[in-house]
Amino acid sequence: MKNSVKPFYFEDKHIVMLFDTKEEQHGCFKMALSSGHKPMVVTDVNEALESIGRKNFSLIIADISESQTNGYELCEKIKGNLSTCHIPFVFISAQNSVEQMIQGYELGADDYITKPFDEKLLMVRLNRLVQNRKRIREKYRKQSFVIEPREKDIPKDKKFISSVRKVLEDNLSDPDFNVASLSEKLNISTTQVYRILKNMTGHTPVEFIRNVRLQNAFDMLNQNKFSVTEVCYHSGFNNVSYFIKCFKYMFGVTPGHFRNKISNDIYDEVMCQNQI
Repeated sequence: MKNSVKPFYFEDKHIVMLFDTKEEQHGCFKMALSSGHKPMVVTDVNEALESIGRKNFSLIIADISESQTNGYELCEKIKGNLSTCHIPFVFISAQNSVEQMIQGYELGADDYITKPFDEKLLMVRLNRLVQNRKRIREKYRKQSFVIEPREKDIPKDKKFISSVRKVLEDNLSDPDFNVASLSEKLNISTTQVYRILKNMTGHTPVEFIRNVRLQNAFDMLNQNKFSVTEVCYHSGFNNVSYFIKCFKYMFGVTPGHFRNKISNDIYDEVMCQNQI
């Protein structure tokens, strides 16, 4: 008995782009997608890029062959752009060519699937890509967005986060620096900033900016060199009460208590060393 293809779920009703795919394949994808998540069929690169600028895609699937090479161009443009490189991109091809696979992966494709394919296996692989993207979001959330930009060959999605952090760190003490300011510095629209950060981190740009400020405050307090007020203003907060409230919400303790704990720990360490 043939196994049925289980639908896979996209949060916030995201959609899938089918680029230059064969018409007979559309039914397969529509059947496998959960209710309310219809694929969007696109055949032109410019139309695809325009759609990506307006909609929040969870996945892009492109069919390629000797006569269909636009998928390569689309992949290169999407993966070469920091504002779109986070979108999982999959090639579908009837050609089981190692050279073609290499070309696809070198352009930044996340997966390469050859035809004929088993529908259930296809959906499992597509679901894996979507779930991996979700895990990356959780990773950013748990790490409070601390991304070190010193790695070699750092993935482009991390480069985007690093670019955002660099802009924020350069303007950290400015309490008037907001989402519009960030958008201007990155040279992309506020709508794109919102969509990309929300998709990659699970947080809105306002939340992202506030959390980066709080992470800086945490690091400064950990040095035990600055007062709570100094840390507050240096981290871009212009209201000490609001800063204390946000810090306690994020770290579970007030900045004053956190700073005192650091002082006591240092004192205990010095006393211990003096007794040896």
